[in-house]
Amino acid sequence: MSIHIISSAAWLMRSTLQHPMLAVVLTIATTLLTTRIYTGFRFVVSIRKQGSTHGPHTAPIIPYWIPWIGHVPSFVVGSGAWLSKTAEGLGPNATMYTLIMGNAKHNVVVSPSIARQILVDRGTPISMEPMVL
Repeated sequence: MSIHIISSAAWLMRSTLQHPMLAVVLTIATTLLTTRIYTGFRFVVSIRKQGSTHGPHTAPIIPYWIPWIGHVPSFVVGSGAWLSKTAEGLGPNATMYTLIMGNAKHNVVVSPSIARQILVDRGTPISMEPMVL
């Protein structure tokens, strides 16, 4: 088994040296897949942590594929329908979630009671500080 893996790695190395476009495609694919796996894992950990604690917690960041750009392509293509689908995917107990767009975090409130509290309670300043539930 070990010899087969080494020969496969050697073949891949020779192929990428002979075909630079293959190296570019593999690098991009690896970057996208690694980003999606990492953000998906971080999302699952965040959701589990919310269920186990009763105190304040930050809104979970929805998994994405493209580093630094985040959810921009999904938002541009799907916009309102994509936001609704994302909220529905979080389940009935979701109150808010976070999107990454252009390397900035954007909190999306899906709970009517929290949205009302934000709009009605003018004594609470709205700032660029991270929001904690």
